[in-house]
Amino acid sequence: MTTVLAATGVATLQAGTASAAVMATYYVAPNGNDSNTGTSPSSPFATLGRAKQEVRDRISAGMTGDIEVQLRGGTYYQAQPLTFDAGDSGINGHEVVWKNYPGEVPRLIGGKRLTGWEAMPNGIYRKYLPNVDNGTWDFRHLVEGDTNAITARYPNADDASPYLSAATQTADRTAANRQFNYHPASIPSGKEPTGGQVYIWPGGQPNGKWFSNTIPVSSVDTTSNIIHLSQPTNQPIRTGSSYYLQGKLAYLDQPGEFHLDRGAGLLHYKPYAANIADAVIVAPTVTDLINVKGTPEDPAHDITFRGLLAWTSNFTDYYQEVEAPYIPTGISDPAFGERVNGKRMRGSVWNRPADRNLHGLFRVENARRITIADNNIAHGGFSGVALTYNTQNVTVSGNDIHDVGLYGVLLVGKQQGVTDASGQQIYDNKNNIVTNNKMTHTGRLVGHGGGVFINQSGDNDITHNYIREAPRYGIVLKGSTFDEMPLTDDKGTAITLTNYHQYLTSRNNNIAFNDIADVLKDSTDAGIITTRGIGHGNKLLSNHLRRAPSPMSRGIYLDDESDQVTISSNIVYRTSSSTVSVTGWNDVITNNIFVGFSGVEPLVIADNYDTPRPTTDAKHSITKNVLSAKEVVLKWKMANQQWEPNRIAESNYNFFHSRSLPPIYKVGGLAGPPTLTDTLDEWKTLEDNKYDQNSLTGDPKFVDPAAENYQLQPTSPVYGLGFTPIDMASIGLKSTYNPPPSITS
Repeated sequence: MTTVLAATGVATLQAGTASAAVMATYYVAPNGNDSNTGTSPSSPFATLGRAKQEVRDRISAGMTGDIEVQLRGGTYYQAQPLTFDAGDSGINGHEVVWKNYPGEVPRLIGGKRLTGWEAMPNGIYRKYLPNVDNGTWDFRHLVEGDTNAITARYPNADDASPYLSAATQTADRTAANRQFNYHPASIPSGKEPTGGQVYIWPGGQPNGKWFSNTIPVSSVDTTSNIIHLSQPTNQPIRTGSSYYLQGKLAYLDQPGEFHLDRGAGLLHYKPYAANIADAVIVAPTVTDLINVKGTPEDPAHDITFRGLLAWTSNFTDYYQEVEAPYIPTGISDPAFGERVNGKRMRGSVWNRPADRNLHGLFRVENARRITIADNNIAHGGFSGVALTYNTQNVTVSGNDIHDVGLYGVLLVGKQQGVTDASGQQIYDNKNNIVTNNKMTHTGRLVGHGGGVFINQSGDNDITHNYIREAPRYGIVLKGSTFDEMPLTDDKGTAITLTNYHQYLTSRNNNIAFNDIADVLKDSTDAGIITTRGIGHGNKLLSNHLRRAPSPMSRGIYLDDESDQVTISSNIVYRTSSSTVSVTGWNDVITNNIFVGFSGVEPLVIADNYDTPRPTTDAKHSITKNVLSAKEVVLKWKMANQQWEPNRIAESNYNFFHSRSLPPIYKVGGLAGPPTLTDTLDEWKTLEDNKYDQNSLTGDPKFVDPAAENYQLQPTSPVYGLGFTPIDMASIGLKSTYNPPPSITS
């Protein structure tokens, strides 16, 4: 079947301006033939593999212009990943472009369509899969139409209480990552998870939902009410940890749920569709659909993918964030709970995906100048686009990325302490552009997923993205705090407080003009934009951030050791915790509008709990901001619970707004426990009247606060303080955004 777009979408799906004249064009169509010449629409190849071989041969003969491969509309089921290396790359300043045939939508599907179902009771169907039975095929994900199916689970996802709660933390510290006690009344007879899996947030409640883990169950002790896991979680499981059970036929009772019996080769499924014969049901056959991977010495380069629909890839039965979690060695191990005297262990790895988790529908590694533009990218088990080691000058733009298991776009470089021959930290993931993408419903299979994740990657532009519906992050920028650094790098050089920043390559990132809302839906203690343990020179500019409902959710969260960050011209509101929280040194906060709802403070300056350093390092600049709250317009949250001198280099020309009647202006944490009785006037007297002497209080004249429009009216008194208008019209997607629509057949 050839899928043709409506006339309104044809122009934008045609290739962008070529870098040079096209020297050769090849065509592929589902009804083609690999014996054809492939050089005209009337004589197309049938497979992408055949076209790829023809392109390689043409490249080896030399390029005097670009080479295009145009894919006709229709569906291309892929049994194996489509791999591209240096031999598939443009040369002599030219590129190879894989694109849609003008006006049509080619569907690249990393799976196999399943038909021929047998009806069972209760609206359930089953299908025998011989390749599963003989062990040559396995999958942990299923897609019906444009909707992800759900591994059969208990409780159900739409239950009023979709999680169970761990009863008690085990007394055996060496087993705290591998077992937990359950409430016997919460798991009915016949629903014990032996042979299934546990999806669990091991950090405990109420504010420890940091990382979800999917772990196979090895056994269940129904006498002692203990669930034993086959692999460790990345944190000890605590009393109150949220979890649900999955992967048992006994749990299959809702439309969209499936169970694969690998021993018998039987797939059971209860479809969303009323008639399963009308449903397009696809089981994944690949983990990476399009894999662009050269070598460090010979990277892939100068390849473009444009106007494609790239859907469906596999997941895993074991998802745990890091390579190897810290496991206590005995009952007296002081590091039980990940910390010693409040600090994490040197050399521990925290928020960094293990190599086994760096998959994507598009995966790019050892590559230069790759473009992924104007595509529809969805239903991947892991991330939509994964830009991993030694990847530079890659552009990800204009894509609709949705319904993926982990992140919309993932950028990961070499870990701290990995050095080159000269002993310098390897800085291999950099100069990438992620712009004008729509990312929705990410984190479908991993609860700490989100829009864009950056770890050890720098000098990137992350701009004009629209991000919605994520269980955790909108955009996150991570590296390592000092207390998690190895003691030495791989050459034996000691990593110290004076040199550790040189090992942090999440630096000089420009995160700007992003429109992010409705994230932090199922995790706690994070920000819509979060940073932690990063290099210097990162900028958060002109972002529109709001609606983060989970406990301890901020708009912008500069978590531990987020130093020398510039926060400017952002509008942030409707968060459950502080609108903006800053835990770092030498950060610049200027020309923002921060609105705290209910008792939420618009700005909190906090101590660096993991790595205390001299207060002379902590010279924040806070100027020309609108800080709106009910009463507490500013708060200090220091380790000793009171204000300390030299935390702030300057705070001035700010506009403080109280929504209380009459107005009340408080500053928390100035002296002793934060009783919130300190006043703004008292704050101004500190250090010989150093702060906010030119700041104002009153009504900032928001355009329409009832409709959550916090732009300023032209007559706002804020402008008299030197405030520059925030260009809201430029935030979010550009007018050029128009990827292929979601087409299921």
